[in-house]
Amino acid sequence: MMSTQNALYNTRQERNVNVIDVNIESFDHRFIDDFKQAINNSINGNNEVLLNLETVNFMDSAGLGVILYGQRALAEAGGKFAVCQAQGYVNKLFNLSGVNKAVRVFGSEQEALENA
Repeated sequence: MMSTQNALYNTRQERNVNVIDVNIESFDHRFIDDFKQAINNSINGNNEVLLNLETVNFMDSAGLGVILYGQRALAEAGGKFAVCQAQGYVNKLFNLSGVNKAVRVFGSEQEALENA
């Protein structure tokens, strides 16, 4: 996978995992299509995608939908999907909504890569 970068995210490969670094603070309905496309573009032969949420401090239900979309898309491709570095409100939202039961959530990128 080639590395890509735009205002919303950049992608890179670490070990055998395609990492999508989110570059926005508010992961919401305005960016659904962009992030679904980023996930689709990251699915390749190794089929492991990690969404790094380090910069995100707000997420709405549409953002949660993108996370669940990633889980489903990778499962259908026979791969693995995870998120890492969910902070404060976003981490609380994952717990309250149950997303943390459906999607692998890691505290750090290193922990996620070690469990890939």
